[in-house]
Amino acid sequence: MVIDSAADPTPDFSKKLKGKHLERAVACIEEAIINNNPFLKNAPFTIETNKILQVHGVKMEIDVLVETLPDSTYKSKVIFECKNWKDPVDKNAVIILSDKVNALGANFGFLVAPAITKSAKARLLQDSRLKFLRSSSDLVGPLQSAELVHTIHDPIARSLHVRLRDVEPLSHPVLFDYKEAICVFHDQPADLTSMIEGWFDKWAHDDKRKRAYVYSHAGTHPISCDERITFHPGEFKLNGLDVEYVVIRATYFVICSKPRIVSRFEFEGRGRVVSFEPFSASDDGETVTIDLVQRI
Repeated sequence: MVIDSAADPTPDFSKKLKGKHLERAVACIEEAIINNNPFLKNAPFTIETNKILQVHGVKMEIDVLVETLPDSTYKSKVIFECKNWKDPVDKNAVIILSDKVNALGANFGFLVAPAITKSAKARLLQDSRLKFLRSSSDLVGPLQSAELVHTIHDPIARSLHVRLRDVEPLSHPVLFDYKEAICVFHDQPADLTSMIEGWFDKWAHDDKRKRAYVYSHAGTHPISCDERITFHPGEFKLNGLDVEYVVIRATYFVICSKPRIVSRFEFEGRGRVVSFEPFSASDDGETVTIDLVQRI
């Protein structure tokens, strides 16, 4: 087994992290290319990163493995060897890639790096299955200034007030169990809980649009909702009574965050990928990672 060149000493944590970012970006751009290829429309495929395989007793690590039409006679395998190095990649990386292509019976192997040496270029020319895919962190185009703003409307208190048509208002409003209420909307049975959540979600969506400039700044913003929703006669009924309008009221803390960009990559002739740090998408602690992909 050929060892890596001197240009890649034992990597520290930061170098490993840079390599993981490159692998993720390659996987993102390849997924976009496959999904938009008319010849592969609706065709099954898999994309795996940091894949560890045992081939004839030899352990191999594949940075990115793309398989189209897996488990069929026409399956195709493509390997991506990712080297996010400061120095040009030497021929030893090409030899290792060639070994992996042969061992897995892959159709192609791509060496992904910012630059390669003359000896690496010469070694690539010896095998038509091997190709160099240049990567760069210097983006040109709209993704160069990409920014992500995420907002969460965290409710502190919410209430629903119902006005019935042709029924005199009471001095002491009646409380009712909305979970047990019989709801009919447009002459069809409906779930009142889902309708209420939909009203508040729509208000939050409209609020984000109206206050886009305010919410472009990271921080926590208190905001109140007081909105009346009117219905036509017979349009909405609760427990057999015609509803004239409802008023939704709420107090929110709008939590705004701006996840930082953790990596930018442009792949020559293929596209660009900008990845943001994971962020909390809801108050239940669930995290989301967003990648912006632009094909060339």
